[in-house]
Amino acid sequence: MTKSIFLIAITYLILIALFFYFQRLLMYFPSQNLPNPNQVQLSEMKVIQLQTSDGLTLYSWYHKAKHNRKTIVYFHGNGGNIADRSIRVKPLLNAGMGLLMLNYRGYGDNEGKPSEKGLIKDAQSALNFLLNKENIELEKIILLGESLGTAMAIKLASENLVGAVILESPFISATEVGRRAYPFLPVKLLIKDRYDNLSKIGRIKSPILIIHGERDMIVPAKHGRTLLKNAKQPKRGVFLSDAGHNDLFYHGSNDHVLNFIRELDSENQY
Repeated sequence: MTKSIFLIAITYLILIALFFYFQRLLMYFPSQNLPNPNQVQLSEMKVIQLQTSDGLTLYSWYHKAKHNRKTIVYFHGNGGNIADRSIRVKPLLNAGMGLLMLNYRGYGDNEGKPSEKGLIKDAQSALNFLLNKENIELEKIILLGESLGTAMAIKLASENLVGAVILESPFISATEVGRRAYPFLPVKLLIKDRYDNLSKIGRIKSPILIIHGERDMIVPAKHGRTLLKNAKQPKRGVFLSDAGHNDLFYHGSNDHVLNFIRELDSENQY
């Protein structure tokens, strides 16, 4: 009996050690070989190089806004790279929006390895590009985050008064997501990249739109509702009854995004 307990304890400690040392492999799933925008029907976009504060060069995609429209910074989720979002962003381009699709470090042939501190630096480099090189005012910039990318949108918006913030499938924190995925592990003690969105969202003063799928099995809709509750006005929540985590686009999320932006533009005319 004592020997069995000892073996179980050793096995559990090994499991904890494996999670601690390899946790980022369980959080980030980058794909390499970033194609040219033309290859994914985004011929409007050009390849740009962003410089991070820690010396990395990030190859990303950019298209200037038309007719003084707003520019969206798109922060993608933890899997794939920006090329996988071509269908998702095409309607935004068709509407005349400017678009900067940030490709994180370690994604799509970019150098470096993803981490919370690193991805925040990447996000800041995208904002710096628009502010300093394109001379776009903060009020003309919309931060749009998808899943993991909502953490970058929330972080930047908590420190900069941007035009608006759009969060698709946002999460309270990576700790809460991890605890749900690995209930048998002390995730709170082990996790390195916490992405504590709940502690930051109340500092955002820009208009916020949250879109979440009621059938999301990865980040349950209660995460979106909790963030919405803790966000300041003006804010709006859209909870799509038939949508999951990765299929918001196929359930009309872009219609809500574009309507939200049109309403903001209309209000700013007065």
